[in-house]
Amino acid sequence: MNPTARNFACLAVAVLASWLLASWLLFGWWELFINDRAFTLYWGLISVGTLMNWLFYLIFFFALGALLAPMLVSQRTWVWGLSLGASYSLLRYVLGNNWVAADAGFYVYLELLGEYFMPALGGFLGVLSFGHLRSRTLVPN
Repeated sequence: MNPTARNFACLAVAVLASWLLASWLLFGWWELFINDRAFTLYWGLISVGTLMNWLFYLIFFFALGALLAPMLVSQRTWVWGLSLGASYSLLRYVLGNNWVAADAGFYVYLELLGEYFMPALGGFLGVLSFGHLRSRTLVPN
């Protein structure tokens, strides 16, 4: 199989797995860490609940990127890790419903931006951290 086609197949499986698992695991994350808690810390525009939400996406996609890294055959595995998170975020944006009021504050847009940015950052860092475990037959991509 062509290395690029193999990488695309691995990426497609990872994006599908992330789409199926992320919402269920996020619900569990909320029940475990965020729900029924009063956070007294507040840093300007960002609340602790928002940061915990971002942390979930960062950890989840870091782990998914770490699982994806050994399966990739490429010299630039970081591109595939970034594509993992970006594909999930794009899929979530297209199929989701993030209605924001016209008079919403800047922090609402900042929260949404973080939720769309963290999967790409997590996938990038996961693949970058565990890229040394991949096959040694490197093919330019």
